Amino acid sequence: MNGERQVLARYPNYDPTGAHLQRLVRGRHRKERVARWQDPRGGFIHAMHRSMWGDFHYIITGKDGDGNVTYEGGWQNNRRMGMHQRYRFVENIFEELDAPNEWFLDEKTSTLYYYRRRGWIWPAPGLKSQVCGTSSSFRGHRE
Repeated sequence: MNGERQVLARYPNYDPTGAHLQRLVRGRHRKERVARWQDPRGGFIHAMHRSMWGDFHYIITGKDGDGNVTYEGGWQNNRRMGMHQRYRFVENIFEELDAPNEWFLDEKTSTLYYYRRRGWIWPAPGLKSQVCGTSSSFRGHRE
């Protein structure tokens, strides 16, 4: 927007000076934080490998009966030894839309939410949206 990239709603908030996935979360996604999330399905967890050999990405599938985040994924590394305890973040969670320049798309209602920074006036002359009907297409024969 106006030549500035926007950030998908996330926790912890984006820090351009941060290293290793921008910020860190101590311990598992804190239960008290997760309790605020009404419906985290469709959110993402991004985490460094436990030994810092790469990173993992998971899609959040919901919460279990104890209120813990449930998720699937993490197939990006052939040594699945778990997420790093500090270097991880979640994004695409509506309740984490709490900082200027963050956005969230509610796919169920086709509603785009945007947390504008002070002094920003709508409509922005530099507002651009990109829609890609097909990201990849493979054609051929078995032979």
